[in-house]
Amino acid sequence: MILRDLFIDGYEKKILFLIKEYFSTEGICMGNKPWIKEVAGNEDFTIDKVNINIHYDRYEAFPGFCGSQSAIIPLKKIKHLVNPNGPLNYLR
Repeated sequence: MILRDLFIDGYEKKILFLIKEYFSTEGICMGNKPWIKEVAGNEDFTIDKVNINIHYDRYEAFPGFCGSQSAIIPLKKIKHLVNPNGPLNYLR
């Protein structure tokens, strides 16, 4: 299963916005802005009952000295994007 399987078509811009919002509000990596320009749909992620965590390896989202980072997005913020036939629909 890949990230794009979880959501309806057109989810990418909203998820990208939420990822960037998370990194900026949490002050990740001393205020450096993330390098992320798009959500490709094949990002590494984990899910629990309340959040989806999208993981970025070193150099994927920030300069190398920042290390690996994860954006935590509450599922309640993206429930309107969930694919009704996908696995996230069963967690709601």
